Amino acid sequence: MAASKPTHRKHLPLHVYRERCIYHITLVVSDRCEVFGRIVDRREMAGDQTWGTQQHSWQKVMQPDGSTLYISPEGQQWTEAMMAATAKVELTPLGYDISKAIQSIPEEWGKKGIKAKILAKIVMPEHIHFILFIEEPMEERLQRLIRGWKQGCNKLLRKYLEGGGCGAGVKNAAQPNGRSENSAPANSASATGPRAISAPANSASATGPRAISAPANSASATGPRAISAPANSASATGPRAISAPAYSDMAAESCSRDKQEKLPFGSAAFLRSAMGCPPEDGAMASPPEDGAMASSPDEGAIPSFLQGASERILEGHALFEDDFDETRLRRKGQLRAMIDYVHHNPTHRWLRSHKPHWLLPIRGIVIAGRQYDAIGNILLLGLPRFQVHCRYRWERDQDHEARRAHQNESVLKARQGYALVSPFISPHEASVRDFCLQEGHSIIQITDNGFSDFSQCPGGLYDFCDRGQVLLLVPKELPHIDRKSGISRAECKALNDRAEEITGEQ
Repeated sequence: MAASKPTHRKHLPLHVYRERCIYHITLVVSDRCEVFGRIVDRREMAGDQTWGTQQHSWQKVMQPDGSTLYISPEGQQWTEAMMAATAKVELTPLGYDISKAIQSIPEEWGKKGIKAKILAKIVMPEHIHFILFIEEPMEERLQRLIRGWKQGCNKLLRKYLEGGGCGAGVKNAAQPNGRSENSAPANSASATGPRAISAPANSASATGPRAISAPANSASATGPRAISAPANSASATGPRAISAPAYSDMAAESCSRDKQEKLPFGSAAFLRSAMGCPPEDGAMASPPEDGAMASSPDEGAIPSFLQGASERILEGHALFEDDFDETRLRRKGQLRAMIDYVHHNPTHRWLRSHKPHWLLPIRGIVIAGRQYDAIGNILLLGLPRFQVHCRYRWERDQDHEARRAHQNESVLKARQGYALVSPFISPHEASVRDFCLQEGHSIIQITDNGFSDFSQCPGGLYDFCDRGQVLLLVPKELPHIDRKSGISRAECKALNDRAEEITGEQ
């Protein structure tokens, strides 16, 4: 079983969970079982109706820098960044039901007199994120409301465990309209929402709206992506991402493709045929979610997307872990970062799966006789290094000339091919880091919080880490502290001393 990640951070003791607030909610599936779907990419959404067989006709070419170039059957060249930008979750019927359950929160809670909005959401294979806006103070605590919502999700789970996936489950199978689970729900970014977060009308295209006014041809609303996908490449079908689990071709397992091709793709008849269910008399089933995978072909059997799930799910009917994770909006710019994080989840998952050597923790690297854990491009250790350290005395004595001279020298060294080494704690150090990253240079950042098995590059550095410009180092002896806040002067001095050691060990 995979390592267990904590599913809830401690509630803030002084925060009243009944007040008007915006929360980023995360719920994790029991034992991290991937029952909500899988990640697919452009290779599996090029108009193929057999769930992923077309990706085998794509070619992969290794580049001198270690990256992969993907070549389509038509000869188009796709870089890793372009392919990752097409990242999308292909939902199972249960995943689609959960997506709809999130979207229905405002309506359901409205019956209790609670005014709420969903500003963004994403259903990932083994967890969900949604950003919840409580518009007015309420009588019930947030924890109780989330607990009740999870109980409703357990009822959806029992529907598939007891019904074997036919009947109602078929109505939530696959919708071939290119709409992405990455998209915000229709009511998520209305004109009345807080701080203009809705996407412009002309920016959504067929890939689904991004709730933060990202340019229509951009891959990210935060970090610059140097390469955008061709105009005719992925826009017509919507973004997707990653390697497929064992259930990638279930439609072909339950009936012949010849029979399926005679039925309209995505129609209720097509889906029932693919799932081995008898024809349904009377009304047609409602259109299912985009690309969602079929359930088990055998009446009464466990649906294929639930096979391999843990005992807690199959026997205990507990879809989610007991608690949940919430982060409340507290500072300017945090809402945009929250929405970016939610919408970019499939892209980040694709990148971590395809570039684990840059985006997952590496343990026990020895530098200057000390051990460090690392995330990022360890090849940067082969570059000459220059320490960025804006001295405290320069600020104390208001010696702005000395500070500016050091900042300029740091930029010049970066342009000469040096990797800049620093904890980048002060605003002046951080400004040098950000400027040099934008110019395409490299940085080695020393951090004060240990890496868990699930740690990754912070959101603001993620795209640069993906490009190989960043190496994060943390002394191996430092533990991981969830929600670590603040840093003491002694810790700052210790990190700067480590940066000096690393810079001196060439």
